[in-house]
Amino acid sequence: KGYPFTMQLRLVGEKKVYDYIMKAGANLEDVGSAKRETRVYEDGVTTVLPLDETDAYETELLHFLNCVEQNRESEIICMVPAAVLIFLSHCVRIFCFSEQVTYIIHIM
Repeated sequence: KGYPFTMQLRLVGEKKVYDYIMKAGANLEDVGSAKRETRVYEDGVTTVLPLDETDAYETELLHFLNCVEQNRESEIICMVPAAVLIFLSHCVRIFCFSEQVTYIIHIM
């Protein structure tokens, strides 16, 4: 309790290392105090890459709304797996917040 959500990704190749770290503030909603950093290490040189500060959820929702408004399929998101994930998350919510038994059927 009290330790901020932290995530780190390190990709190590033969010539470069890519390092991403994100440490949230007091909680995930405290975006202002979150610290994110991306570095690439190559031949003894460290390069700090610029980060897009746009909220990823907001970007995804705007893309979805554009698809709905333009009545077109998304070229990024495959709708069948997305629908399955929405269904599964709904089942998990029902299971976690009720006394009902939920059966999940393998759809794909």
